[in-house]
Amino acid sequence: MKKEKNNLKSIMILGILAIILIGVGYVICSYVFNLGKKAPPSALPAVSPEETFDNYIKATKTADVTKIRHFISSQHQHEFDKLDEKQMKARGEFIKNTAPTKYKTTGRKIMHDKAMLLLEGNAKSFIEGSSAKYGKVIFHLESGKWKIYKLHWADKPESLPKK
Repeated sequence: MKKEKNNLKSIMILGILAIILIGVGYVICSYVFNLGKKAPPSALPAVSPEETFDNYIKATKTADVTKIRHFISSQHQHEFDKLDEKQMKARGEFIKNTAPTKYKTTGRKIMHDKAMLLLEGNAKSFIEGSSAKYGKVIFHLESGKWKIYKLHWADKPESLPKK
């Protein structure tokens, strides 16, 4: 009977030690591998989606497609590759003339490597004499930089694409 009690005490002590070792191991691994922590600042994009859009708007004012293109996702940059110099200049002027002159961010959502901004502003519409007041910008994270994947403007918020 005494031997069984000693065995039971030994098993309990070993169990407690095992739990302590698992806890210490988890703490060490968490520290070494940064488990459950936010990404270190160096791993986050240096420029936010808002700053990217602001810089895009500044580039549109130049009508220089080579500057504008810097803020466009690689999936859409090929559209500019097909243009000759005259078409490139016309596209730059079109982007410049339809970009908003004033806007503010009314919503923001970041989901890993994608982000979305909702905007209110005064972008010119494709239809002469009208303007779009609500914008939605979808960004993709490429090589640590936010790039514009899709940009929509509409006269009513419900007219913006859902996705």
